[in-house]
Amino acid sequence: MSSQPSASARARLRASLLIAIAMVALVGTTVIAFFGTNTAVLLGLFTIGIVIIGGALLIHRVAQQQTAPEKDKRGLGDLDMYSLINRLVDDLDDDELAYLERKLDERRQRLDGDLPQDIGLLLEQRQEARQARKRS
Repeated sequence: MSSQPSASARARLRASLLIAIAMVALVGTTVIAFFGTNTAVLLGLFTIGIVIIGGALLIHRVAQQQTAPEKDKRGLGDLDMYSLINRLVDDLDDDELAYLERKLDERRQRLDGDLPQDIGLLLEQRQEARQARKRS
């Protein structure tokens, strides 16, 4: 996803490139003034210019990435958990639905196995536990 840079970002890029070009021109005229117009000197100036402009572009790109706003996760930032669950359940296919029903049945059986079926049995177990604590 490539977004267009804002006007201020373009202005900063333009300013940094102008500064880089001015630095290259300044260094170039200074070197030419001291050493003359030798081919090796001109090649060195060209290399220095490429490095300075490349550095300015790299600095600008890193600054732009650091100030980029964070992305929303698939545009679902305003939905609550229950809306997301409903949306996921609506999109289930038959195999996924059968798998979830099987898992729910296993969970119900496990929970039902943990609870006594008769409330009278639960009361008797509690009474026995109390008596056992009193004897101890």
